[in-house]
Amino acid sequence: MGAAEQVWYFQFQNMARTAGLVQAVSGRLGGVSEGHLRSLNIGLTVGDRREAVFANRRRLAMALAIPIERWVKPRMVHGSNCLVVGAAEADLGLGLVDKSSLEADALLTAEPEVYLFLTVADCVPVLLHDPVRGVVGLAHAGWKGTVAGVARKAVAKAQAVFGSRPADVLVGIGPSIGPCCYEVGAEVARAAARAFPGCKGLLHEKEGGRVHLDLWRANAYQLEEMGVPAANIEIAGLCTACRTDLFFSHRAEKGKTGRQGAIIGLRRS
Repeated sequence: MGAAEQVWYFQFQNMARTAGLVQAVSGRLGGVSEGHLRSLNIGLTVGDRREAVFANRRRLAMALAIPIERWVKPRMVHGSNCLVVGAAEADLGLGLVDKSSLEADALLTAEPEVYLFLTVADCVPVLLHDPVRGVVGLAHAGWKGTVAGVARKAVAKAQAVFGSRPADVLVGIGPSIGPCCYEVGAEVARAAARAFPGCKGLLHEKEGGRVHLDLWRANAYQLEEMGVPAANIEIAGLCTACRTDLFFSHRAEKGKTGRQGAIIGLRRS
């Protein structure tokens, strides 16, 4: 966990070795939003004042020492589409306006000073970095995106477009709802079991017939299957539903909550 300018954020140790790599998942501390959105709400779709959201995004940008006008944010639809973006897409829906023309749940870039950005409140942010090819990626993996293989498809696209090798890719599975709290219905449980038939520890049976799904394991498993070494995958292990003191949680706060932001990019060398 790091802090700058009073803004708190999580960073992955396995990516900290790369000089010039910026990577973080913000928490809920250090912003100007009020009430149940207190205080670093990054999302524009939760009823917060736009001025407060813009101020919070600028605070995060300042804390990470990156220009907010170089952020790229997709319009997420809980799917598995992955887009390659660059400077031409920067400033489409970041902190000044939020009406991106990019409809996708995963982004890739090999351009420096282009920072991939998305918002979450229980869904899994998956950060990707190929230090050999200089590629970064970011995926939004709720249960639908996870079952559709959004993280796997992002790595496959990096292979196809940039020549990345899965063995070189570093992965960060960020703070999100954990298997301790993510109770799912029969339909979701069946979909996950069909998507990952060989994944041990995917579903956990609780008292009363309740079933919990491990999204962290599901995302790690699909990447390991395609050749990303388990040693390259770091799971934050922070459950947003358990830690509403640090993060926003849609499930724990019954939909009345804000959003944290996930961001990754490379500074110009």
